[in-house]
Amino acid sequence: MVAVVTGEVIPDPIYTAEDLIAIATKLKQPARRTRESWCKQLDLFMQFCGVASPLSCTKSQAAAYRTHLLERVSPNTAKTTLNYLSGLWSILEEVKPESDHIFKGLAKRIKVIKSGKDASVRPIELWSGSIYVPVFKVLYYTGARLSEIAGLMADDLREDRILIRPNSDRSLKTTASEREIPLHPNLKQLVGQLRLGEGFVWPQLQGSNGRWGHNLSKPCKAVTGVNPHGLRHRAATCLREMNFNEATVGKLLGHEPGNITGSYGSVPWSRLVEAVNAP
Repeated sequence: MVAVVTGEVIPDPIYTAEDLIAIATKLKQPARRTRESWCKQLDLFMQFCGVASPLSCTKSQAAAYRTHLLERVSPNTAKTTLNYLSGLWSILEEVKPESDHIFKGLAKRIKVIKSGKDASVRPIELWSGSIYVPVFKVLYYTGARLSEIAGLMADDLREDRILIRPNSDRSLKTTASEREIPLHPNLKQLVGQLRLGEGFVWPQLQGSNGRWGHNLSKPCKAVTGVNPHGLRHRAATCLREMNFNEATVGKLLGHEPGNITGSYGSVPWSRLVEAVNAP
């Protein structure tokens, strides 16, 4: 301390949470929603630790934070949060080799029980009892993410397709999420009515936290038998059972290519139409 005060030693500048987010953004080029999740989760963890720099956080604090999360949220949510933080600390470990990866292995120890999401979907003709049945039907026939459908604008609905694209109030998960989904014949009448409006189709589905469709999980399960993600699982399962390849499944669902080969070429529109109409 004396050496610092007298100018004999120049200390390293404090490495802040903002510094880490800036480097992670430059390296990963994340979607806006992913970056927002990084900022939120890192900020909450730093508050929990009561420190000014990520470099000051310890393994014991990370383990204590895991316990803190498990006491307040579901195991699945806790695991997702820890995976966000683990990714940031992997980057921190790269740029600051002397630092410890305090989250390494913490998320893997959390057991999440997965239910058979695609086995208990009720027949669609029996769906009733909610004003959001139209949302659930679009999810059913597209396999899209809940936030993608909840944040649709009338201009995204075309005569033969649904455009999944970012807008001022709703970002997408990854660049691969931006896509066009052929319109299933059973959706034409519904979409024809919805596209007559202006602006967001379901503006009431945007929560105060900016998330779209955050309050639909329970109503969806009550109506369809599964949560919104279960409808997405159903679509993927049906396509694979009908022998559509992963390129086609990934293109429809907005998945990132699983390997370098998958990033080359494209899936013909006619093949996407065939896949949507198949289930």
